[in-house]
Amino acid sequence: MSATAHPGADRLLDLAAELLPPGDAEVTIRHLESCPPCEDRFREICRDAELAKLQRRPARRMPVTKVAAIAASFLLVAALAWWVRAPRPGDAAAYWFPVDGETVRLRAGAPTADEQVYKDAVAAYRAHDPAKVVALLRDREIPEVLDPLKIMLASALVKTGDAHRAEDVLTALRVETLPQPDRDRASWILYAALRDGGKTPEARALVEALASGSGEFAKAARSEAARLRKSDQ
Repeated sequence: MSATAHPGADRLLDLAAELLPPGDAEVTIRHLESCPPCEDRFREICRDAELAKLQRRPARRMPVTKVAAIAASFLLVAALAWWVRAPRPGDAAAYWFPVDGETVRLRAGAPTADEQVYKDAVAAYRAHDPAKVVALLRDREIPEVLDPLKIMLASALVKTGDAHRAEDVLTALRVETLPQPDRDRASWILYAALRDGGKTPEARALVEALASGSGEFAKAARSEAARLRKSDQ
């Protein structure tokens, strides 16, 4: 594929399924970074794939049935290595959402002033200053391509004691359809928001679901589930 050719549906499907050879994947990702229409097509393909997975799963009670996914985060995770591995947290509220220097790289056309606000928010979060993050982002409409910043905002809201607002932010994301590792990390922050907001049954259902899996938070979730069961005695 040349630098200017638009990738076909088959190539985008293979990219979403991580089936392309590394070289072909890199060329395709470079094209998507500079071509919003193709990026939007890829985002829809990824979202449809995640929704199809959900429809194939056995029904279960989950407090996050209203949550939104964007495959843009999948694209940027693959293209820019947004995520870094973090130690497994022992307590939901103690968890810091991992960010690095490329977290706020905007696609062409993003307003410069907004871009600086997002960079300042990421810098504040990396400095463990959640109050500043909330001050910068709370009333700002964050674009869809930067939805991972909404997860970061939710984390900052939990840390500043605004659990209900954090729940609202994450509910708007349709967490269950997010690609990994976004899904588990957002779910863990949502658990903290539900727990701190006094929604114990919903928090319990979510942490039990995380505990039953094998993801990044399985061990911490099992510990939290055991703590909740003990508190009932």
